[in-house]
This record gives sequence, C-alpha cells and structure tokens, in this order.
Amino acid sequence: MKQFSIYFVRLLSACCFCLILAKANTWLDTTNNTVLVFGYRSFILLAPLFLMITKKWVTFYSFLVSAIGMGLWFADQYLLGTILFSAGMAVGGYVLKYYAAKTPDGTANNRIAMNIGGVLSGLVIAFPSGGLYFLWLGLGMLVVTLFCIFLSERGSDIDAIVDHNQKTNFSLSQLNNFHGVSWGIVGVVTGVKIVSITSILPQYLIHYYGNLPNWYGWAIALNCMVVVFLQKPVMFVMAKLNLNQALCALMASMLVIAIPGVFHCQTMSGAMLWVFILTLIECAVSYLDVFSRQDGGLLIKEFFVGIGMALTVLIMRSMLPMMAAFFIGVVGFVAILIAMKLLRSEKEPIFNIKTKLELEVN
Repeated sequence: MKQFSIYFVRLLSACCFCLILAKANTWLDTTNNTVLVFGYRSFILLAPLFLMITKKWVTFYSFLVSAIGMGLWFADQYLLGTILFSAGMAVGGYVLKYYAAKTPDGTANNRIAMNIGGVLSGLVIAFPSGGLYFLWLGLGMLVVTLFCIFLSERGSDIDAIVDHNQKTNFSLSQLNNFHGVSWGIVGVVTGVKIVSITSILPQYLIHYYGNLPNWYGWAIALNCMVVVFLQKPVMFVMAKLNLNQALCALMASMLVIAIPGVFHCQTMSGAMLWVFILTLIECAVSYLDVFSRQDGGLLIKEFFVGIGMALTVLIMRSMLPMMAAFFIGVVGFVAILIAMKLLRSEKEPIFNIKTKLELEVN
C-alpha cells in the first residue's frame, strides 16, 4: 500500500472503531463491551497468524474480518461479532502502524490520521440520531476501507517483509524478571488512562443523566484535537526527562481519574477540562514507549494495555461510577509506585525456568 492509502485507511478505521467504542457504553452489554476493549489491544498477538495465512493481503483480510463481525451484530450474534470485530481492528491497526513507522514522519502522520478519525467520530456522536445508524455508518467506513486497500498497489507494504525475508518475533520472556513485570503493570495502568475518556466519563454521565448527552461527542473530538496539535511539543519536553519523571505523569493521570466529581464532569465545561488534562498527560505518557523499547518490554506493555482497558470497563460497568473511578484511580496510583520500585531492581529471572513465547513469521 502507498503511504497516502495507509493514512487514509488508518483514518477511516480509527473513526469506525472510536464510534463503536463510544456507542458500546449504551448498546453492548458488559461482557461484550469488555471483550471489545480487551480484544482491540490484546488480539495484536494474532498478527503473525494473520500474516502466515493471508500473506500480502493481511490488511485487507483483517478489516474484512471486522466487517464480518459487524454483520454478525445485525444478526444478534453479539459475542462472536465483537470478537471478530476487535480482532480484525487489532491486527489491521497494528499492520498499518508497523509500516507507517518506517520513518519518523510516517509515525507522526499515522498518529495524526488516527486522531483525525477520532475527531470525526466525535462529530458524528455530537449530532443526535436514533436507531442503529452508527452501525450502518461504521460498516460503510469499513467497506470504503476495503475498497481503498483493494485498489491500492497490491501488497507493496507486505512485500517489504516477504522480499527481504525479515522475521516478526514476539517474546513475553521478560515477564520472568521484575522489569518485565513492571512494564506489565505500566501497561495495565496505561490501559486505564487510554479508556478513561471512552468508558469512565460516559459511564459517569450515564449514571448522572440516565443517558449519554450529545455534547459528549465534543469531548472525544477535543481529546483527538489536543493530541494532533500538542503531541510533538509535549514529546519535546518529555525527551528531557528520565523514566521516573515520565511515570510520574502517569501517576498524575490516576489522581485526575479518581475525582471526576471534583471537576464537575456532569457539566460540559467540567468534562472538557477533565478531558483536556488527561489528554495532555496522554501525550506525555506516549514517551514511555521509548523507555519500554529500550528496556525490552514494549510488547509486554502493549499486551497488558488491553488488560487494563478491559478491567476498567468491567469495573465501571459493575460498580457505581463515582466509587469505581475513585477505586481505579487509587489502585492505579499505587500500582505505578510498585512499578517504579521494581524498575530499580536487577534484571534477573524470578524463576529458574525459561518462560518464552516466540512466534516467527518468515
């Protein structure tokens, strides 16, 4: 795929997923909502399997699986549909991110495309409409996505791997030392932060109003616009900080998450302030990818992000939102303190057995 096609497909897929994720708070039950957010990150481990089966068409078939999942929703097969939708989105998004990241500009453009998609989804939510219009709209986006992939230069992105015989390796062996465990903890808390605007805030608003106010869409749009315009300046500042200082930013986000009532998040102005602060922290927390990659814990962190997102949704749907937010925030704060302590330890095996999971794709 050409670079422009990658960015355009990323924009459409991000818009589709953000739209479904936001509407899932009132449309899907607790189980399916949890599977949706967990699968979007954790099913990334299926990428090598998808690549082995589909070869050059991995992106096309990934989003086709998502489209089939949406079709199953129309047939009231919610659990299977949710699994297929989130798995396709996870693998397709990962492949697009991987190939866009060949250059720094590609990485930046990929993130911008994702957040523009989020802005568009927020605008769609902001305008009231009844029924399952969002499902038809999301399915339409996936159809256009598949059409764009099919018309683009066939398999050019995957050829880079096939032609040069590169290998894709995933390893969770670092979980056998305290550094790996700490990155797992950081991943869980990062997942809480990521899903705060699409789960904690809407559940808080639904509990207060009885439904999701239309202005909530503008909160999603604000989140994405702040990332688009402030990501690079914040990253410039974060480059001057060390790991502990970067983790302090993540701890600060847990304090903000714990007290939505103090910010009066039931009001539009209070919610916007809450979202703005968390989004600034999100821009800062993204620099943890650099530290985790240098320490060999990037995959572990990314995998556990999905677990953190799923746990957040499950807790928010099982407890009173005010109590749930406070509980999540406090536990997340303590967890980061533990992670900071573990990261100071030596990289020695916890057990004297080799625990390693590697998937290789030729």
